[in-house]
Amino acid sequence: MNRKNWSLVCFLLLAGAAVGWAQTGAGTIQGTVKDPSDAVVPGANVKIVQTQTALKRDTTTNASGFFVFPSALIGPYTLTVEAPGMETWNAELTLQAGQTAEIDPVLKVGSSTTEVTVTANATPLVNTTDGTVATVVERARIEQLPLDGRSVDDLIYKTTPGVEPQGAKVPTVYGVLYGSEMTQDGALLENRDWQKLPDRLPGLDTIEEFRAETSNSSAKMERPGTITLTTRHGTNQFHGSIFDTNRDSAFGVARARQDYYDKPPHLVRNEFGASVGGPVYLPKLYNGKSKTFFFLSYEGYRLRQNVTGATSVPTEAMRNGDFSGLVDAVGHKYQLYNPFSTRANGDNPYSRDPFMCDSAGTPLLLNSDNTQTPTSSSVPCNVIPSSLENPVAKYLYNVTPLPTLTNVNPLLGDNFFGLGVNNKNQDTSTVRFDHQFSENNQIFFRYTHSTNNSISANGLNGPGEPAALDGSFNLYAPKGQNDTGVVSWTHTFSPTFFGETLFTLGRDYHAELPGTGTKQFAIPLGLPDPTGFYGFPRIDSTGFGYNYDACGCNVNIARARVWNLAENLTKTRGRHELLFGGQLQYERDDTLPDQQDSAPHLSYDTLATSLYDTTTSDPTNPLAVPFSGSAAANLFLGVATYQIRFNRQFYF
Repeated sequence: MNRKNWSLVCFLLLAGAAVGWAQTGAGTIQGTVKDPSDAVVPGANVKIVQTQTALKRDTTTNASGFFVFPSALIGPYTLTVEAPGMETWNAELTLQAGQTAEIDPVLKVGSSTTEVTVTANATPLVNTTDGTVATVVERARIEQLPLDGRSVDDLIYKTTPGVEPQGAKVPTVYGVLYGSEMTQDGALLENRDWQKLPDRLPGLDTIEEFRAETSNSSAKMERPGTITLTTRHGTNQFHGSIFDTNRDSAFGVARARQDYYDKPPHLVRNEFGASVGGPVYLPKLYNGKSKTFFFLSYEGYRLRQNVTGATSVPTEAMRNGDFSGLVDAVGHKYQLYNPFSTRANGDNPYSRDPFMCDSAGTPLLLNSDNTQTPTSSSVPCNVIPSSLENPVAKYLYNVTPLPTLTNVNPLLGDNFFGLGVNNKNQDTSTVRFDHQFSENNQIFFRYTHSTNNSISANGLNGPGEPAALDGSFNLYAPKGQNDTGVVSWTHTFSPTFFGETLFTLGRDYHAELPGTGTKQFAIPLGLPDPTGFYGFPRIDSTGFGYNYDACGCNVNIARARVWNLAENLTKTRGRHELLFGGQLQYERDDTLPDQQDSAPHLSYDTLATSLYDTTTSDPTNPLAVPFSGSAAANLFLGVATYQIRFNRQFYF
């Protein structure tokens, strides 16, 4: 099953001086042209040129001397204002993501051939158009600020007051849970079903700027806080970069260690990538300088890491049925009893005989009913005949790591110190094209594809629990994929009427899976499994710290798709703007919720190999005589509680 959501929104806003269609991260340049007497100058010609691309746009001031350039590409600009009988006015400014730059030129009376150039950068230092509180981090700071890794969300947290991480979920804004939304060029970067960010966000080499609004956001935004990422674009100059950073445990200063290991666990972290942009140029076919631009980028991340883990595992003797080392911390010895000898004896409904050995310590031969007949020289022992070994135990022993500390009793402490794998492969690719058909028509297209594939040791005891020697259990392998695309068309109908058509598409896939989720284990192990579960059964309470599970996780899958078609229109009248338009949005979530305990479950206790305590037990609550029985011996014999919960949940 799946969930679909359609929404059609029409909107009409009467605004003041701020034009606000900034979902794509573009900005707005506006202002009022006046003369030295503070009178407005109608009919003045205003031209802007994006100096990196030489893209031009021009307009004329209205009767109130007002001009506006909405949906302007961010970056450096020159602004030129001309009017009959006035000196030409020139200035430079830098437009930031989502910014409304208010520039009010003052023209002096004189010849239009005389130019007045504002030497200082005319970019407004203070936002005077609205009360929005926002942090903008431009390309220079993205490149220069120190950061451990290349995660854009980490950079956002470190530079934006009030925005805090929330694990894999969307960040909080001043403590408001799910109070933010992240977009890239207007495309949503979020799995709404899980309220989480993609497993792999756009790379730092891809982002030109980001803007994080944390207070008084415009009513057009869906959340109290909006984080807008703006993708880099091509310019008239070819530019590119290539990088590679490496962290390797083989290098560095050694430190004193107080654990089992004499050197740090293996760690290699490699982040690498390249980007290139410029005008589209096809020799003898097309020269897109000042017209058509491209930008391509790729970033990769590779992690090869070992995580230290400590636990207790069966000794080699125990794997052969010899449990003579069953003692507690003060040396009290346990006695194992043969469950196949169980019989009623007077007031004891569960009378049993201990396992018996001859004087040489060899277990007595078994009768046809798996009992033993004592002899005059036989003595109780804790050695189980190898013929009673259960196939499940035999398989587990073969794939369970051997002890690394053979002098430690696994019933008293950890006798295994090992390394668990923690590997990650992440890739992100982005392509963007910008084209100007005319000064009145601009279009851009951007597509980003990212993947995340990980595998790590993870069992019922948490991360680091060693995986099986054959990789059949205790391996966690989440997978993720995210795709976003944007097409934006900006059209100027007249100096006072503008339109922006925006289409965005987003797909996000995330799955919590075991490392061997495509293989079935229960039936080959001889365990009934009417559910047909794929993955390793859950096996716990084995008498050791080491347990067995597919991945120490609950299998779940979430797929989210959203596309949005929006038309944003702006009409200026005097010093006011009328913003109107509409959007059609379609969302679809396919979710497989947590498959809790849907795997076959084996659990062991001590009762099967213990002696029934007639003084403290009753028929509904059997209890063992102290220092009798062992869950580790029950594992060897295959005497367990087996359950399957029919709570399989399906997609919705």
